[in-house]
Order: sequence, then C-alpha cells, then structure tokens
Amino acid sequence: MAVIFEKWGIKRAKLKVDVAPNAEPPRRAYLEKSVMERIGVKPGDIVVVTAPGFLTYAHYCRAVAEVAPPEYEGKGVVLLSPDKFKELGMKKGSEVVVWKHGRWS
Repeated sequence: MAVIFEKWGIKRAKLKVDVAPNAEPPRRAYLEKSVMERIGVKPGDIVVVTAPGFLTYAHYCRAVAEVAPPEYEGKGVVLLSPDKFKELGMKKGSEVVVWKHGRWS
C-alpha cells in the first residue's frame, strides 16, 4: 500500500520500485491510478523518483508518468522502464519516493 505524505507543500508517495515488464516506450514510470490521483499526477506528467532520506541525490531519476496495468493496483509499487531502473541504481523492492516534477524539484 502506498504511503502518501506532504513535504514542502508537495504531495509525495512512498512506494516500492520494480522493473516494468515489456516497457515500451522507454523513460516511463508506471504508477497506480489511485496514487496518481492522490499526488496530483496525470499520464504524461514528469515525475521524480528518489531514494528516501539521505540517499536522495545519489539515487535520482525523472520519468514520464503512465498508468500501471490493473494487476498492480493496490500493491504500492512504481514500475520503471529498464533504462530508468538502471539510471536510478537501486535494487528491486527498494523503497522510493515519487512526486510530480515542478517548481521545487
């Protein structure tokens, strides 16, 4: 289950990271529809994916948000296309924080 919180006026979601199966096109982050609504993200928006806490800038990427397949609804996971998963540099199942890219990101 996703944990939604607000920091510096920006709604964020704490999720587990995984690789999207058969992700085409590249540069995508697949989020549950309910999570997207709660943090104010629409398909096509740019999102920031980082490690929580002090590792934020060591593990960081931006991706285009898309709706995850229905079988992932309620699992609290963000699926990254393989190129973005590699860029993030974290293991499957690691905790990450996701928010809409904007003025303060």
